[in-house]
Amino acid sequence: MKKNKDISEINNKADTAQLIDYLEGSIADEMILSSFIRGIEVIKVSKNNITLKCPSVESKNMITEHYLPSIKQGVYEVYGSP
Repeated sequence: MKKNKDISEINNKADTAQLIDYLEGSIADEMILSSFIRGIEVIKVSKNNITLKCPSVESKNMITEHYLPSIKQGVYEVYGSP
């Protein structure tokens, strides 16, 4: 059972890296990237949802208020569906 959990964590890390790579190409502001975007983590992927973990409430608020369209486009680019 532990082995399956490790595989899931590895996939989540790969998914996170792909999403952040996409966002680094679409968001030019280095301060925003380092302060808010690079701290996100994909923690769950299901058929219709993706769950992201933000490092702080401030990060969540900033992303939700200003960068949600970029996140949605990044999810589309990484997973092939909205």
